[in-house]
Amino acid sequence: MLDTMLARPIIVTEKGTRLCCLSAVVLEILENPDIGVYTKEDGEIIPGKDAV
Repeated sequence: MLDTMLARPIIVTEKGTRLCCLSAVVLEILENPDIGVYTKEDGEIIPGKDAV
């Protein structure tokens, strides 16, 4: 289990530090989390907040 945790990215910003096991978690600590549409590592498309 420890090996799995270490394979996750650790993201550091002025708003905090997170072990980002889920790619969407990083949005919580970005200065500008409105990055628009993006595709997760599993292929799921995440719409931006302005998407209809």
